[in-house]
This record gives sequence, C-alpha cells and structure tokens, in this order.
Amino acid sequence: MRTSLRPWHRAALIFNLGLSAIALNDAVTHGLTGHYSAAAATSGNSAVIVASLVVHGLAYLAIVVVLWCEADAFRAANRFARGLRWTLLVAFGFMGLAMLFVETWRPAVVEGVESPWVVWELIGTAALAVVVLGSCLLGFAMLRTNPLGVGGRVLLGVLPAVALILVLAAVAPDWSHPGYVEFVVGVGMSLLGAGASTQSPLTSNSQRSTGAYAGAPEK
Repeated sequence: MRTSLRPWHRAALIFNLGLSAIALNDAVTHGLTGHYSAAAATSGNSAVIVASLVVHGLAYLAIVVVLWCEADAFRAANRFARGLRWTLLVAFGFMGLAMLFVETWRPAVVEGVESPWVVWELIGTAALAVVVLGSCLLGFAMLRTNPLGVGGRVLLGVLPAVALILVLAAVAPDWSHPGYVEFVVGVGMSLLGAGASTQSPLTSNSQRSTGAYAGAPEK
C-alpha cells in the first residue's frame, strides 16, 4: 500500500487547490453579492484574470502528469478505466494548453455569432464536459475494484457536486456555480494512485491462493 504522496501528487494538489480557491471564492462572491470576483473573465482586471488562467492551465497540466505517471495503477484497473485515462489525458492536456497559450490573450467577450471565437468556445465547453463526465465515470468505474486509491474514491463526489449545482440553480441561482465540481474533480484527479495497492488484483489473488502473503504462517 502506497501511503505517501508522490511528487506529482503534491504538485497537482497544490495547483488544483489554488484553482479551487479561485473558483470557490468566485462562487461565494457571487452568492453574497450577485457579482463575480475579480478573477472572472468579464471583470476587466487583466492582471488577476491572467493569473487565474495561468493557475488553471498549470493545474490541468499537473493532472496530465498524474495520469501519465500513474500508468501502473491504471494497468490494474478495468478496460473502461484505462480507456478513460487516455480520454482524460487529451481533454486535460487541451484545456491546460488552451488556458496558458490562448485564453490569456483572446477577447474576454465574444462579439457576434460570426466570430471564430464562438467555435473556440464551443470546443472549450465540449472539453470541459468531457473532463467532468470522464472524471465522474472514472469514479464509478472504481466501485467494484479500486486500484486508483484515494483519488478513485474522491471522484465519486463528482455526481453529487453536479446535483448540488442543479439544485442551487433552481432554489438559489446566485449560489449555483461550477466551482463546486472543479474542486472535487481537481482533488480527485490529483490524488489518483495515492494510497493505492502496488499489486494488481491478479497478483494479490494468486498470492492468497498459495498462502504467499503477509501474515501467512510459515510451513
């Protein structure tokens, strides 16, 4: 059992907690005042907006590193989870690079449906949907056997977070915000493989059948 966080877990957790702080501050600010925080794209505060985008980009790319470095943990997962890993690698990679190299300079407000940025925003929305849905499905894929450790369990909170947003949209619209989902997804993805068994289920089963596991009586 791996109990300590690897360097990529720590880096991803730091960046994604930073992202979550920005998102949750925006959620609380909007809930209390009806206005978004200085990090919002329409606030006009260029320095804060760019800083927020950089944090978002680094957080997403840090998750890409986690997904890449935890290849061994995913090998012990089912085929569906292994497929989701590649899907999420592409989606998070796209969003990270987009935040760092496109969103930091493009217009904050898109004028007119003929603007090429409309297509870009649709692509970004689709990538975000893939990230949320993929993270949610990855959590459920770990229900029976979880070789992805703490992160696999945290991702089970994605669906309740989405449900919370929908409920708030109906009863308290000012408090409905994607930041709640961003927090769960960011923490869950950052911790994939943390606290996971270093053995595959097949290896563990084989050892148990022969008595070759920790605590087995010597013959």
